[in-house]
Amino acid sequence: MKESKAYHIYINQNAGSVKSIGLDKIRDILSRHSIEVAELNILPPEELFLKLENDTHNNPILVGGGDGTIKQAATILMKKKQAFGILPFGTMNLLAGDLNIPDNFQKALDCYAGKTNDKKIDVAYANEELFLCNAALGAIPDSSKFREENRTQNDIMLAPKMLHFFMGRLQKRKRTTYKINFDKNPPQKVKSPSLVISNNQYQNSADGLGPRLKRRSLQGGMLALYSVAPLSLFEMIRIVLKLGFGQWRQDPKIKEWLTSSLIINTDNEYEDITVDGEVRRMKTPLAFDIKSAALTVIIPKENTA
Repeated sequence: MKESKAYHIYINQNAGSVKSIGLDKIRDILSRHSIEVAELNILPPEELFLKLENDTHNNPILVGGGDGTIKQAATILMKKKQAFGILPFGTMNLLAGDLNIPDNFQKALDCYAGKTNDKKIDVAYANEELFLCNAALGAIPDSSKFREENRTQNDIMLAPKMLHFFMGRLQKRKRTTYKINFDKNPPQKVKSPSLVISNNQYQNSADGLGPRLKRRSLQGGMLALYSVAPLSLFEMIRIVLKLGFGQWRQDPKIKEWLTSSLIINTDNEYEDITVDGEVRRMKTPLAFDIKSAALTVIIPKENTA
């Protein structure tokens, strides 16, 4: 439990919300807030992670950024056996949402200024690269690359272009076949325009799921694989709408498997894959596994996620 020690705060200055709030405003909020700060580091990613790796203090740590930033910080801090908390500054902030940490910067600081608990959560791997939320193949990494290539566009214009591109990729990839081994069992063929491998299972909408993706638990010790069957245009529109309203898991075109490990093979030597939102090019076969309670995160004491 961390109650009164001052935090070392590490913030990725390239994170989306950092740019929109502004560095001066972030520093001003911290200077006026009741949270105890021993050191503030707002740096580009390479410098930030190098400092995080080399620092030897014993103070509690807060890391600010999106899911990709949190993933990289976890890779470093797991090796050092250091716990850390999360200041959400990304687009999705999926892990922070699973831990019930507010998206709002000031509200997140309010949480960490109070009493906190350490919580152990599961860590998943894709070809030995850590991920805390999910990994994806097919139309999703295609769309992630499109988004990165068009980041300079106005957000209002980019959203409909992204949707149009994503639906086009679902159509183009709808006959893609993956050969999948679950827990070292014989392979089975799955035809899908996209696969998602989640670090633990997503909730049903009946569990209170709103528009965002949220997992049942971060301590279940299981991977969840989701596929979508080949879709007609009408079915694609239906799935996209259900993604927006949190009802996608009930759709008959969505299939789910729970497993402790899986291997995915394709006809390609390399596949693009998103790992917590960041696109990687990995050699096939793609091996996924999960380690239970391998990472310690700091969460506000009242949170029971």
